Amino acid sequence: MLLPNLPQTNCETLIEISLSADVLTCKENGVQKRGYKILAKLVEGGKVAFDTEEILEKLDKMVEGVNPAAKKVWSSYYHLL
Repeated sequence: MLLPNLPQTNCETLIEISLSADVLTCKENGVQKRGYKILAKLVEGGKVAFDTEEILEKLDKMVEGVNPAAKKVWSSYYHLL
């Protein structure tokens, strides 16, 4: 609900945080899911310019740490790119 109204600089910071290994490979399912959902919303919103190849490389490196509960969200985000 808040993401569409965030300024671009805050969105850029949020995408950096959401792409961190601390978020995307966290042992807590909820943290991982929320990280992937935030990434998906930021990509869908189109407010942030990003390098698709760079993001895909980061995601590929972290796929081993994705919890089963977050894999559905991960795959839907991966599909967006």
